Amino acid sequence: MKNRRFNLIVLVLLVFATSLLAGPNKASREIIEQNYIEGINSENLGLKVSSAYYLGEMKSQKAVIPLMAILRRRSF
Repeated sequence: MKNRRFNLIVLVLLVFATSLLAGPNKASREIIEQNYIEGINSENLGLKVSSAYYLGEMKSQKAVIPLMAILRRRSF
């Protein structure tokens, strides 16, 4: 009984400590968008496809030209 209570207390403290020490997400939309644009220029087909998908979900205006280049090359 004492062991369970101790484990529960440690677990609760661990959850609170990690949530307090985790800083805010500093990745801005521009950084994310740039990483996806770099991803569509990759040789890795899975990365290229998922990057193109997420750029479409973001409705990225910066990705229009690189995406059109992919369609022109038909490298998918």
